[in-house]
Amino acid sequence: FGDKKRFPLLGAYELCLKCSHLFNILDARGAISVTERVGVIARVRALAVGVAKAWVDQQSQAEAVPEEEEPAALKVSAAKKEAVPVA
Repeated sequence: FGDKKRFPLLGAYELCLKCSHLFNILDARGAISVTERVGVIARVRALAVGVAKAWVDQQSQAEAVPEEEEPAALKVSAAKKEAVPVA
């Protein structure tokens, strides 16, 4: 990702869900007028689309970065993975 800091996408997604839930509560109580309802739905949708696009961008950047090799200390040889029969 270079110099860019990671955008906290999970937190942004959770807040988007919270906005949608709060809208549903207000709408069910009749606290939002019909004309206001359209605008709020558009804003919540735009928020969800923005978070989804950011996630797709982050995933495509992660795939573009080559994975680093494991340090030698973390590599396990195939011989150590084999089961040893108990006598």
